[in-house]
Amino acid sequence: MSEVTNTVRFVLDGRVVEVKGERRTTTVLDYLREDLRRTGTKEGCAEGDCGACVVMVGELNAAQNGVDYVTVNSCLQLLPTLDGKSIKTVESLKLNGHMHPIQEAMKECHGSQCGFCTPGIVMSLVNMTQTNSHPTRLDITDALSGNLCRCTGYKPIIDATYRACEHQASLRLDDQADVALLKDILRADQPTLSLEGDLIVQPVVRTKKGNEFVSPSSVDEVADYLIKHPNATLLAGSSEIGLQVNKEFHRPDHILYLGHVKELKDIQTTPSLWKVGAMVSLEDVMHLVKEELPDFAEVLRRFGSPPIRFTATLAGNIANGSPIGDSMPCLMALGTTLILRQGSKTRRVDLDAFYTGLKKNIMQASEFIQAIEIPRPQAGQIFVAHKVSKRFEQDISATCAAMTYVIKNECLSQVRLAFNGLSPSPSRAFALEKVLEGKRIQDVQASELDQAIAKSYTARDGLRATWAYRSLVARNLVLKFINTQFSEVTAS
Repeated sequence: MSEVTNTVRFVLDGRVVEVKGERRTTTVLDYLREDLRRTGTKEGCAEGDCGACVVMVGELNAAQNGVDYVTVNSCLQLLPTLDGKSIKTVESLKLNGHMHPIQEAMKECHGSQCGFCTPGIVMSLVNMTQTNSHPTRLDITDALSGNLCRCTGYKPIIDATYRACEHQASLRLDDQADVALLKDILRADQPTLSLEGDLIVQPVVRTKKGNEFVSPSSVDEVADYLIKHPNATLLAGSSEIGLQVNKEFHRPDHILYLGHVKELKDIQTTPSLWKVGAMVSLEDVMHLVKEELPDFAEVLRRFGSPPIRFTATLAGNIANGSPIGDSMPCLMALGTTLILRQGSKTRRVDLDAFYTGLKKNIMQASEFIQAIEIPRPQAGQIFVAHKVSKRFEQDISATCAAMTYVIKNECLSQVRLAFNGLSPSPSRAFALEKVLEGKRIQDVQASELDQAIAKSYTARDGLRATWAYRSLVARNLVLKFINTQFSEVTAS
């Protein structure tokens, strides 16, 4: 590692904040409230669901003449991940004694009652208007999908957004003062940040304030560190680790943060595939695929709110291996391949061969996901996907299904079908594929699909749905996927 430091530096409202001696797993929310007394940011759920803690975090744009902001749930983000970045809280919006147009409109339209959720709502809307000052209703509701309000209802909040957007000139935050400061705190010559386990809090006195936090700048450093510390916790979007810190008081011995590894943020596009680095966010993947794979993009949109999509990564969702992980059925149906790295060696593994059980996979000690290769749809190939959940947004799947196929001589061909929620890990539905392969759509029988499901899976009731419901929905999704296409063909 090229630099060892006990200081985290970030920009807040035109000044550089230097942090020393804090526990590695201190959350951004706790530091804002308890150390900086920025109490406008609230703690509601401490698990990224309610949005009361939403703040804006920014990095220098590609031209290095402005700051690109995203919303984050500060309850989930660990303080050292702010190093080299800029942060805006609800207190940052006050300019020359005046509130931001979003705040003024919220007041005028009676968009707040108890007010506890209001700062997070305001930050979500302000962030949206930085890049979209003419939002549609869908844009607004999507921006608010991670903000829960139990008092007011959302109509006055939506009305307030429309009213605020009448003030085009004053919506944009002035971040020019922060640009120079962000350039100053860039670790350009020695880009790797390493916070040692022991912190020098006072001269001579050494106090254990947490475990090692390392933020490498290259993928080679990542591989090397994992060889030395094979049990290190890899930190990307923190949507899972933040939960463990808050709810289980988990304190990993070694935290390896991937957020400053440029190679892992790369997206490469060829005529046949997209190669997506391990630090590419779900939001970026959603925009990458939405034109060619709109169903996949919609699954990702419903995966979580913008603060989750901006931070969570596709590789993290895959590595986490939840049995109801939403991205995996889509990726399996497309024939996705993972590039795994261990030390200087890499290997390629088909995603549908990656999982071995409940949150278990084939990765060896010190191995990590370096990139994901997603095949692009080819001529004649049909891709369909749908997520079923109790709530439309911000909810865990009962099941999510995805399917690819082509129509050849009026028959289904090259069928690939995958589900989550039916087994201990997301998986291909090989028995159902066999039922469908080579059949005319009108000849597919529901009873055949039911029999294949019964033979392929162990019946399990869960918190999200009974087995009777899940298995019925799984069959009906397959019928929907093929019959919709049949209706379109016959209608034309």
